[in-house]
Amino acid sequence: MKLLSARVKEKCLSLDAKLQQQHPISILEQYSQRLDLALQRMRARPREYINRISNRINVLSVCLIRSSPLSMHQKMESKASDNHRRLIVATQKVFSTREQLLSVIVAKLEGTSPLNLLSRGYAYVIDPDAQKNIKSVKQIKVGATIKARLKDGSFGAKISSVSPLERKIKD
Repeated sequence: MKLLSARVKEKCLSLDAKLQQQHPISILEQYSQRLDLALQRMRARPREYINRISNRINVLSVCLIRSSPLSMHQKMESKASDNHRRLIVATQKVFSTREQLLSVIVAKLEGTSPLNLLSRGYAYVIDPDAQKNIKSVKQIKVGATIKARLKDGSFGAKISSVSPLERKIKD
């Protein structure tokens, strides 16, 4: 009988548990828990969606800024001003080099200029009849008329004597 009473007690407890589960308050609590979980999921989904969309918008915005005509124009303008600056520097360097070469050439020309020779006391002598310059005393005859050009003018002269230089030969 003890066995039967234990079994009946167990069966009663089992039925009581089933009744507890089917009780309207218990069912409401279960539905309430399910609703809470569903609400949590529903609240999380829009945030996730908004975050995903926001990240995508940020990526597209960066791409748009990089490829916008204004940005490209600014980059090209920067490159153009840099190239302009480099061109000016290169041109100044070329002009400086050319100026130095020109000053060397001018110095050489001044060194060989006949006018500079005249300013150092030399003269340019010509035969007025033949209109040729006289380079040697062998071209001059006693009594001939010559014309000499100096740094500040010219004059005429009549040759009274000619004295060629004699070269001495060493033995």
